Amino acid sequence: MAISIDAYATEVTMPIMSSAQRSLVVTTARSLLLEGCHFVNGGRGDNPGNADTPLDKPKDSVTLAALNLSGTAPVFQAAKSWRGGAICKGRFKRVGGRELSTSAPDLQKYLKTMRGIAGAIQQEVFPPMDTDLKRHILTPPTVDGEILLGESCVGRRHFDCIDFVNYCYSVALGKRWQFDLPQYSKGLAGKTAKTTKVNLREGNIVLRGTGHSAICHKGTDGKWKVIEAPGGEDGLIESAFHAGDWTTRVRVSFYQT
Repeated sequence: MAISIDAYATEVTMPIMSSAQRSLVVTTARSLLLEGCHFVNGGRGDNPGNADTPLDKPKDSVTLAALNLSGTAPVFQAAKSWRGGAICKGRFKRVGGRELSTSAPDLQKYLKTMRGIAGAIQQEVFPPMDTDLKRHILTPPTVDGEILLGESCVGRRHFDCIDFVNYCYSVALGKRWQFDLPQYSKGLAGKTAKTTKVNLREGNIVLRGTGHSAICHKGTDGKWKVIEAPGGEDGLIESAFHAGDWTTRVRVSFYQT
């Protein structure tokens, strides 16, 4: 049975989330999508070295990983998360990145050049190996003996799926909004309607179990879409909403001040 939002109408101790605030959730999500944000586990809206997230703690949720110009595990201009030291993949698939053997001649030539200038400039301004896509080099955890060539993390905001949702709600509500996936799933994020039978509204949150989250909005074509941060290969993406892909719909109604 669907949960009626009207059932909460007698709640007077918390403010009601307005349609303008729901709209701002979506506006923020779409703006971040167009910005080309990256994905890294633990990213809360920071770009490396700047504590610009509205979520407060931890500040500087991402920083640039330590410079490494060795021929076997080069890393530079890659964001490192406070959570487990996760390294960003720089929208690897989205920008047409590639895997490189550590013995690749063009890579070794590039690293030799970078070692020659490393003492004179900061890694943030290193010239990219691939000038067309401004790529950077990092060591992925899943490719044995190879490295990834992806997009530079310098000046890019970083998110994971749940903190992307929290960031958009923090902006819309003008307050720190921080819940994890199990809390959303249990209906603990303010007063929520949590059922697959609730009709979608702008800014609703959808969950896939307790492992993934996204924000819903209606596109200009009148069809429902989701904006999400699915993984490091793509960063933020927008795709069609398919009800069967999601286990739970969360509609925040009242919220704590």
